[in-house]
Amino acid sequence: MKNLFVLLVTIISFAAFGQQQSHYTQFFYNPALYNPAAIGTQDLIDIDLGFRKQWVGVNNSPLTFSLTAHAPIKMKKQDKRPRASFNPEATQFFKTPEVKTGRIKHAIGGKVINDQWGAFAMTNVYLNYAFHVPLSKTVNMSFGVGLGWSNYRFDQDKAVTLDPNDPTYIEFVGAGTNQNIFDMQAGFWIYHKDFFIGLSATNLIMNKIHFGENKTDNNLNIHSYFTAGYIWRATEKFSVSPYVILKYMHPAPISFDVALKFEYNDFVWGAIGYRYDDAISLMAGFNFGKHFQLTYSYDFTISPLRISSKGSHEVGLGILIGGKKEESADEKKELDENP
Repeated sequence: MKNLFVLLVTIISFAAFGQQQSHYTQFFYNPALYNPAAIGTQDLIDIDLGFRKQWVGVNNSPLTFSLTAHAPIKMKKQDKRPRASFNPEATQFFKTPEVKTGRIKHAIGGKVINDQWGAFAMTNVYLNYAFHVPLSKTVNMSFGVGLGWSNYRFDQDKAVTLDPNDPTYIEFVGAGTNQNIFDMQAGFWIYHKDFFIGLSATNLIMNKIHFGENKTDNNLNIHSYFTAGYIWRATEKFSVSPYVILKYMHPAPISFDVALKFEYNDFVWGAIGYRYDDAISLMAGFNFGKHFQLTYSYDFTISPLRISSKGSHEVGLGILIGGKKEESADEKKELDENP
C-alpha cells in the first residue's frame, strides 16, 4: 500500500508539473504572459484578464486564471508625449491601436497567474520591466526581465484516496504541502507595426518543488519560447496574419502552436489554430465599448484525451486606457527629431 501510494503521488505530481507553465490558445493576443519584453509596445495602459478551462469532461483538468497589466512610463518630467491617441472619436467599435516605434521607451507591468489541476495548485506573481530601443524609425527592440514569487501547494481536501487513514498518506500531508519560491524570467522582442519576433525563457532559477519530505521532488526546468507573427494587409480593411510559437523544456521534445488570423478593419477577427499533437482551435475577438477587447477560443482535442475531453475553452477581456488627444503635426515632428 505504501509503495502504491508513493507511486501514484509521484505519477500525479509528474503529470502536474510536466505542464509546468500554462499554455494559451490565443498566444499571439497577450504575449506578456510568457515574455516580459513584450510589454509597453503600445503607448497606453493595457490590462488583460484571462480564463482557461482545459479538457472539459476530464476530472480535475487544468484551470487557469490570469491578469496582466503594463504601460510605458515617463522617465523625465519634461516628457510631454501623450498617451496613445487611439479611438479619438470615442467610437463604440474602435480600431486596435498600433505599436509605437522610433523612440526609446521604458515600460513596467505585472502579471498574476493561478493554475489548478486536481489537488495541486500554483500561484505566480511577477513584476516586469522592459527597455525599448529603436533600430530604425519603424522597428524597435526591447529587452525585458521579470522577478516574481510563486506558491505551490497540495490541497488534501481535493485528494481522493482508498484509505484516508493510510499512515504513508498521513505522513505525506503532515510533512508539508505548501512551498514558496522566488524566480526570474527574461526575454527580448523585435517589433514593427506589421511584424514581431520574440525569444524568452522562464524558470531561470530552476527551483526544486517537493512535497512530503522530498518523496515527490520535481525540478522546475527552464522553458524557452520563440514567437513570430506577421500582418499581411491584403486590402485597406482586410488583413491576414500567420503566427507561430515554439516551446521547449528539456528533456521534452519541442512543441509548437500555429495560428492564422483574419481581421476586418482592425477591430473584429477570427482565427484557426493547431497545437502539435493536441488540438485544433477556433478563435474570435472584437473591440467594443470604447475601451474593451473580448476574445474567445475553443480547442477540439485530437490527442488520445479526445475520448474523455469535450475540448478546452479560453476567454480574454482586455481594457485599454489612453489619451484621446491626437498629436499635432508639430508635436510629431518634435518627437521624431528628439526621441
